[in-house]
Amino acid sequence: MVGCSRTSGTHRFFFGVNISNAVHPTINLIRIIELRHNQTQTNKMLN
Repeated sequence: MVGCSRTSGTHRFFFGVNISNAVHPTINLIRIIELRHNQTQTNKMLN
């Protein structure tokens, strides 16, 4: 029983790592898009 719970724990850990690896690039993309959007807005204001 201890072995089973241990393997399920590691599986969950790797599953969580995979999710974080998939989510982080998306968040970075959204941040980059927001930054560019803000930069264009400030440029329009300055002009």
